Amino acid sequence: MQAQLAEINEAKIKLGERLERSQSFIKGFHRKLSDILQEEIPESPVIVMKPVFKEENIEQFTDSAIQ
Repeated sequence: MQAQLAEINEAKIKLGERLERSQSFIKGFHRKLSDILQEEIPESPVIVMKPVFKEENIEQFTDSAIQ
């Protein structure tokens, strides 16, 4: 039983190391893929417009509210 336990623990350690290597590979791949995709996405052609109010419009609204 002790020998089996030792073998299982060794296998566990090896699998843990393999998991760490795989995770670091996947993280690196994800970073590179993200960089590539960021370069390919063009900026939005939509221009955000800001509202502009004139003094005439403000007076018009206050006059109609009073009546």
